[in-house]
Amino acid sequence: MVAWMDARLFGLRHGKIIQTALLLLAMLLWHHQALAAVTAQVNRYNIGVDGTINLSIEVSGNDRGDPDTAPLRQDFEILSRSHGKSYNLTNGSMSEQSTWMLVLRPRHAGILHIPALKVGGKHTRPITIHVRKIAVRQSPSGQPTGRVWIDMAVKPAAVRVQQQAIITLHVYQSAKLSQAQLTEPKSDHAIIERLGKDKNYQVSRNGRTWAVTERRYAIFPQQHGLLHIAPVQLDGSVMRGGSGFSLAFPGFASPFFQSGQPIRVQSNAVQLSVSAMPSRWKSHDWLPAKRVWIQEDWPAGEIRVGDPVTRTLTLKADGLSSSQLPRIITPLPSGLKGYPDQPVLKDDRQADGIHGSRQQKLAIIPIRAGVYTLPGIDITWWNTQTGKKETATLPARTFRVVAAPGASTSSSPPVPQISGQQSTPLKPVVKRTLNPAPGGRTFPWKWLALFFLSGWLLTILWLWRLLHGRQRTRELARTASTDTTAVRRDIVKACQQHDAKACEQALLYLGRLLWPDENINNLAAFASCCHGALVQEINSLDRYLYAKKEGAQWQGDKLLQAFEQANWSPAGKVVPQERQALPSLYPD
Repeated sequence: MVAWMDARLFGLRHGKIIQTALLLLAMLLWHHQALAAVTAQVNRYNIGVDGTINLSIEVSGNDRGDPDTAPLRQDFEILSRSHGKSYNLTNGSMSEQSTWMLVLRPRHAGILHIPALKVGGKHTRPITIHVRKIAVRQSPSGQPTGRVWIDMAVKPAAVRVQQQAIITLHVYQSAKLSQAQLTEPKSDHAIIERLGKDKNYQVSRNGRTWAVTERRYAIFPQQHGLLHIAPVQLDGSVMRGGSGFSLAFPGFASPFFQSGQPIRVQSNAVQLSVSAMPSRWKSHDWLPAKRVWIQEDWPAGEIRVGDPVTRTLTLKADGLSSSQLPRIITPLPSGLKGYPDQPVLKDDRQADGIHGSRQQKLAIIPIRAGVYTLPGIDITWWNTQTGKKETATLPARTFRVVAAPGASTSSSPPVPQISGQQSTPLKPVVKRTLNPAPGGRTFPWKWLALFFLSGWLLTILWLWRLLHGRQRTRELARTASTDTTAVRRDIVKACQQHDAKACEQALLYLGRLLWPDENINNLAAFASCCHGALVQEINSLDRYLYAKKEGAQWQGDKLLQAFEQANWSPAGKVVPQERQALPSLYPD
């Protein structure tokens, strides 16, 4: 009986010990989970759209894993990210704490939310940030403030369409910047190109010394009206000293604060008044510039039949890019063959603007002796300084071509045929003296042999020069053939981009390469060498260019289709697939 009671007491006592142990284990686990906490906090809740905030994420306990920051990228830019760990020993117990520091910049104004971020098996609490807009300055200010200040100006304030204006940026800084990035000026319906190198100097404003960086751009508006140029933006870091200790987060040394503080600054906006072309302007090419002129390079010395002569023409302009300069059309008189080279385009970008040049070389081969005159060249342009139309002129050039040695220097006119008669070639009359007449002088046969020998040598020399000239002509023709491949690519590109002006210039250039004997000076002349649908599309392009309607836009798909479907012969001619009668000039 006693043994039984002892055993029962031992069982009760053992059960209580197990219950107590389980209770202690549950309390320890609960305490461990309570210590494994995840918190998030920011240093500011109200900022401007150009400001930044510091987001700190702390994990205490043994919870593992990096925070998932992907949800932040919808409304914020992550400028930097740092991670650190610390260990504390309290009452013999070791605790671990991990801290992540993120520097965020809002992408836009409004009420933005930092969502709950997952760290291991835990989530942070959401945080709401109020981001206010920053008023954009509409004009340059003469008194810079803050640590970084940007002014943007444009001169002249009023231009005509496609006329050059100069954008000038002044970046003032009173603090040292690191990793600074400045955006480019942007505007719809305008072409903007950077000019030269930056200028750096110092100025004194408001009793402070500012380091100034000056940068310039050339802008070419493509349509009339009021043109808006958006502000430029500078992103960087302002350098400052210190050991990197963060006042916002004591005990956490951030490498970010050792390098600098993020900064974003915007300039003022700019407007440019753009006028249309003068209503009285009748020229095909619109060239608004300060100055336009033409230069010619012509070789000195005698010119003979079959010898190639290179004529170099250079069109230059102050205030226009090379892409705006037109092709120089150089028609050749009968008796001359021409083989143009690829044009050389150059842009000299200076502080006062772009100085464009277009150089064209033409290899001229005379096929007959005589006196030739190359017509003068007139380029009409608009003087932006005087507001008047002017003409750049290259006078006509006259030169003489002499026959090659041993060739006939004159050509006899054809003998007219009389109706009803047949012409019979005349046989040359050859007089021979077999024996000298009695009492006469001996015939000078030695001089006669020398004369025929000289004629034979001159004939061989003439034949050699003729064959050499033909070989040179074939080489130039092969060069022109390779050029047509590049020009055809230009035509396809212009049609795909719906660029009517570029398509016209490429077609005219192709016409002069394919048909040098024709005067391909306009689209009508090019169309006269074509057939079928290609003629209709070229005429449609011609009507668009010369009778352009307001708001109309040329589409190059049909011309491209007709151009690719045209049956080109090896000589470059467009072979008609079927002949059709010419349409009536006066349809019913």
